[in-house]
Amino acid sequence: MDEGLYSRAGYYDIIYQNKDYDGETEFVVEKLEESEAESREVLVLGCGTGEHSRRLSEKDFEVTGLDANPEMLEKAKEKSDASFEKTELPDINAEGEFGLVMVPFGVINYLDPDQLTTFFENIRKVLSEDGVLIFDNGDYDVEGEESDTMLEVFPDEDVGRIGKTRRVEGRKMLFEAMIMTEEGCFADTHELWAHTNSRLQEELENTGFRYKTYEDGYGTESGKDHGTVFVAEMI
Repeated sequence: MDEGLYSRAGYYDIIYQNKDYDGETEFVVEKLEESEAESREVLVLGCGTGEHSRRLSEKDFEVTGLDANPEMLEKAKEKSDASFEKTELPDINAEGEFGLVMVPFGVINYLDPDQLTTFFENIRKVLSEDGVLIFDNGDYDVEGEESDTMLEVFPDEDVGRIGKTRRVEGRKMLFEAMIMTEEGCFADTHELWAHTNSRLQEELENTGFRYKTYEDGYGTESGKDHGTVFVAEMI
């Protein structure tokens, strides 16, 4: 995986400035309050530059964010007093029990299908018995061999992005983009897996979770809120 954008956290925040982090956080907090979870400790897997973590911390949750990219973690540490550590999923190097484990923004789609069972088993080890797991399955599948070309422009920052997703083999996808900035251009390429909801449901059931699905995502109007959200609890 080329970590082009993930090694340039400032540009990451520009590209995703219109993502409705507020709305997604409200959804997560609402589902947590509907559960029986008592712990206010939260674990965010694939925390990126810490936008969800910051908002959850501001709501008086004790937040730990994990991510594979050091530059993203450094940016996250500038935004809040949450704790941030490096990890490589499906490993989860966190101690304690968390009332909420959140896996936002298609992070699940970076996992090879063969890693899903280990991932959910590792979540069980850190989720409190009455805790809630919330993750979203990004809508990364495409009709045919590739998606339409995507173009985004952020004139206030003199930044633009053009890219598309194409099928590699089976449900393995490749997102390829070019980021244009005042400093020049750089490529941003990510391998993704277009998991079916039924496959994720099967994995949850096999690892001892019950779940609800929300086909409209987090219910925001952001174009960067897409796919299905899963809200799961241990059986």
